[in-house]
Amino acid sequence: MGGSDAPSFQFPWAVGILRPNNAGRLVLFCGGTLIAPDWVLTAAHCFFDASTRQIDIPPEQVRLLVGTNDLTSGGEQIPLGELIVNPSFSGDLLEGNDIALIRLSRRTNAALSTASIWGRLPTT
Repeated sequence: MGGSDAPSFQFPWAVGILRPNNAGRLVLFCGGTLIAPDWVLTAAHCFFDASTRQIDIPPEQVRLLVGTNDLTSGGEQIPLGELIVNPSFSGDLLEGNDIALIRLSRRTNAALSTASIWGRLPTT
């Protein structure tokens, strides 16, 4: 809200997380950050059903779009290899711990930058 469009490839580590809609077409449902050639950092709630507090997306249906900022062309679609949700995440956004890691099924072929993550994050 109130922001502006980022120039193309200002954030080359940005990843689109896609899943099929009811018509079977892949659509963006969440985003992530490429932190290594085969690892993406994202929010755990992306994969949870709020009412059941359970993972509601079959991992084999998820694709990660890397190497483009255009959802309609370019980049690579890589299947999700492994989903690791913080075991302390309860599904309640107010309780925190809303973090997950995705291992790609293979390393990205693109010569992409990864986001630098350093330091210790606050725990409270």
